[in-house]
Amino acid sequence: MPPGWVTFRVCDNGVGIPEDGLTQIFQYGFTTKKEGHGFGLHSCANAAREMGGRLAAHSNGLGSGAEFILELPIDPNKTSIAA
Repeated sequence: MPPGWVTFRVCDNGVGIPEDGLTQIFQYGFTTKKEGHGFGLHSCANAAREMGGRLAAHSNGLGSGAEFILELPIDPNKTSIAA
């Protein structure tokens, strides 16, 4: 990460995310839960973009847990991060 940015990483050892799920989890309405709405991660990704940053996810697949990475600028005048 370049200077002027802060990175938050949250990792778990849960069920993991299949590869095709990683391409969908931030889309509005996508959920794997029976009672889910698919708003949570979509809203978080939008908020990160509005702050000039990004939210990403990584998983080696089912059974391997997942990692979510939030990158935000420290300088409020910095408006975007390279993907």
